[in-house]
This record gives sequence, structure tokens and C-alpha cells, in this order.
Amino acid sequence: MLLRYRSSLFSAIGALFILWTLLRNHGKIVSHVVEQYKGTVATETVKGSGLEQVPTIQIIDPLVVEVPRPQEDFFQAPPKVPIGPPALIKPTIVSSRVTIHLSIQNLEATITGTSSSGFSTSTATSIIQDEFVKENAILGQEPSAGQIYGNTLNGVVGAGSHTESHLSVLNEIDVWKSYSRSKPLEYNPYPDYNSEVWKSKNKGDYVPCDGAGGPIKNILAFSGHSKVFEEPQMGSFSLFDIDSNLCFERETRLGLYGYAESFVESISTGSLAGTTQNKRDVPTRIQWDDINWGSLQTQCVEKNTNRYLASEISHPFNEEIMIPAQNASLAWNNSKAKESNSKKRVLGTIVSRKQNEEDPKDYFVQAHLAKAAKAAIDSKQPFKPRTAIMLRSYSGKKWNDNDQQNVRSLITELALKSGGEYEVFLLVHIRNSTIAIENDADYIEALQKNVPKEFHDIAVLWNEAYVQGFYPLIPKKVTNVHQSQWLPVQIFALDYPQFDFYWNWEMDTRYTGNHYDLLERLINFGMDQPRKYLWERNE
Repeated sequence: MLLRYRSSLFSAIGALFILWTLLRNHGKIVSHVVEQYKGTVATETVKGSGLEQVPTIQIIDPLVVEVPRPQEDFFQAPPKVPIGPPALIKPTIVSSRVTIHLSIQNLEATITGTSSSGFSTSTATSIIQDEFVKENAILGQEPSAGQIYGNTLNGVVGAGSHTESHLSVLNEIDVWKSYSRSKPLEYNPYPDYNSEVWKSKNKGDYVPCDGAGGPIKNILAFSGHSKVFEEPQMGSFSLFDIDSNLCFERETRLGLYGYAESFVESISTGSLAGTTQNKRDVPTRIQWDDINWGSLQTQCVEKNTNRYLASEISHPFNEEIMIPAQNASLAWNNSKAKESNSKKRVLGTIVSRKQNEEDPKDYFVQAHLAKAAKAAIDSKQPFKPRTAIMLRSYSGKKWNDNDQQNVRSLITELALKSGGEYEVFLLVHIRNSTIAIENDADYIEALQKNVPKEFHDIAVLWNEAYVQGFYPLIPKKVTNVHQSQWLPVQIFALDYPQFDFYWNWEMDTRYTGNHYDLLERLINFGMDQPRKYLWERNE
């Protein structure tokens, strides 16, 4: 046994010695081989039918670069040959085969091509993207642009099959859509506000709020579903008691929020169902840049303030950051006042931080919690809790129409239609940590560059340097957005302590149905869960 191990050890040592020798003398070995074959041309010949010799394979010497010797420095170097395309040597036909020789005439051409390959790939990708944008814009000008193709709505199954609770939120309306044989249904999943049942469980009175275009309408849905959507691939409709027998069309779902400005014309009851219109019914177009979503949400909360638990201690900076409530959804005539008011509001978080020494936030939080505990005793008519929705955005994001329509729908359905139960914010990550967002001018500049104008007043900016200032003991290498995504949320909660719950919401999240209906069902699901391991499951 020992002898066998020794022989293996000796073999390994011998192999290592041979490898070391080869590595040490590899230069000499390569030079020797090169000298043997440099400048040679080997040709293999075969005899053809006429007994003549025909060359079949020609090996061209690839070693065209020679290291200059010292004495060659005394001679003037020959002029460089201009870089040209690779020369293609004529093919040599041998029997039934074709051999093509590619000769690179200039070594610099090879080096340049290799070093620029990455740049060329990037440029090609950019060109393709630009071409797509141009083609898409051209197609958008066609008369058929935006038309609905296919017969999905005409082939739905299960139409009219709804549970009693689901049927209670659907209302028939006297409107036909040109792309469907059945009438759409008005979808209203909100509570019956101000009813006796509602008042027995809630404090205060519900006051309806206006949206971007005035009174808020409900979205429309169609009864039934596509046969291929019988069951979801992940998740469960029944677990959250969501009506799985509804079909939402893009125009009836997002038409209120700017999708093609509702180009599909509605047809009166007296017209034939499914009649195609030859012209587009374009309603009064909303100038979205003139909409102030922050002010609309503020007005809504003020109208319904008796429903919520508000701190008895007034914030000293409220007068500094609020925008006048009147005509919030209309264009402002005074551009200077508009800029000033916008700046005051978007700097609300900065103003509140500057007040820390005079009026610590902890004092407000403690007062809020104390009043909440006192109000919790009144279980018959509790105050309605408020929830902040933080949409995670970032600098450099290219906002498309669907992004803006989605944010408008979130604000309208969650905050305005509910009377202020929710409030929507944009939590914008400024990737450049050298920007001092504590500085008013830098904050405003970053805001205008990275957030659409209509959302300026709901945006809260942050960067990693700002977070590190709040958490100096945490290593900088882990305070990035990927490893410490929750840190800016905690800072947000300190700046806005008036909320009871905070939702961390991704910008690319999409929900086909009504957002209020979804979140309320998620809340009910959470309340039905056992207390044991609840915190762990929430992680």
C-alpha cells in the first residue's frame, strides 16, 4: 500500500517537473517551431483524370509579423498601407470542393475591428430601437391605428354568471360599444357610502371628490371571460373573492385616464348593437400637464377630514407647502405663482426636516399614536385608517403613455374616489449620489428632469447619499437600493407620520381590474390570517 502511494507521488512530481520545464522554455520551443515552418508553403496534390497534378489545399503562412532586430532601427520604416477591406482570394476548385482563402492585408484592421466590436453592437442595437420608434410613429398615423382586432369579446364564456356579492357591484347602463355585441356593465366596487350600514361602522360623512375632468366615473367591464383564462397560472381568484368572470377592455379600462382619449364612440340605446362608427368620438381633451394630482388629493382629504384620525397638533409648515385648493384641476394663469406653489409643496419633506430641532417628529408621532389608541376604544364607529402608496421610480426612467395612465388610475381609484382613504406618492430614486437633494435648487432641477409635470407635487426624491446620512453606522456598500430598499421607506414614514399603513409599490405593477377593489380584498385577506407567524409572512 505504501509503495503504491509512493509511486503515485513520484509520478505526480515527475509530471509537475515536465510541466515546469515546458513553461520555462516555451519561448524557445515556439521560436524553434516557427523557424522551421516560417515562410514555407505546403501543397498537397492529387492526380486528376488526365494524370496531371492538381493542387487541393494551399496553406498560406499566417505569421506575417516579425519582431524587428536592433540593427533594423537604422533603416527608415516603409510607409503604412491604407486600411482597406479584407481581400478575398479567388477560390480554387478541386474535384467537387471549393476552398476559399481569406487574407487579412493589414494587422491594424484586425485590431481596430476587434476593439470596436462592442461599440458596433451597441450602435446597431440603438439603430434598431430608433427604427422601431419611427415605424411605430408612422403606423400611429394610419386611419386604422388603435382599432381593436379579433373577436375576443364576442367569444367570451360564462356571461351573466356571477355570485350575489359580485353582482351587487355591477350596474347595467344604456350604452353599446361598437366592438362588442353585449352592453358593458358599470363596475362600482366601492362601499355604499353614507348609508345606514356604512355609518354604523364609520365615523364622519363621505364627501365625493372630483378627478382630473370633474366628477369621477366608474370604469366599465364586460360579463364573461376568455376560455383560455379559466384559471390563473399563479395565485387564486377565490382566495381573495375576486370576480373571475369579468373582462376589461383597454378603452373602457383606461379611457378615463387618457388612453387614446376614448376614440371609440359610444352608441345610444336606440342604435343597433355592434354598429361600427366611421368617425372617432373624441371627448374634451384633458391637458394633463395642467393637472395637479397632489392638490387634488389634498382637497379630497380636507373634504373628508372628519372621517380620519388627524393629529390635534398642527404642523407649523403646513401653510408653507400647501397649494390653493380652488381650481386645482384647471390650468393656472399665473406661471410665477404656479412655480412658487409647486416648489413649496415638493419641498415639503425638506421643510419638515428643517423643523426637526424646533418641533421634533417624535412628538407628532407620539400624539398621533396616543389619539389612535384612545379612538380604538370606540369600536362601533372607528376612524378610517389612511394608507400611503409609494410608487418606486428612478431617475432616467422613460415615461410612456401607459405609465402615466396607470399612475392616474391609481390616484383616481384609490385616493380620490375613496374620499382620501389612500394617498399616492412617487418615491423617486436619484441614481446620482452627488446631487445634493437637500438643496432646493438641485431638488427642483432633478424633479423637473425625471418626473412628468403632472406628478411633480406627489414626488419625493432620495438618493443613496441622503440615506447614508440617516443611517451613518450602516456600511455604504449595503445602503444601495437593491440591498436596502426599505431604508427610504422608513425615512418617508418619518416625514409623513399621518398614515397608518405604507405600501411599497413597483412602478411596473399592472392590475386589469379596479385598484381599490384589489387592495381592499388584500386587506380583508390579511385581517383573516392568524396572528401566529403573521409578521414573518409579511416579510
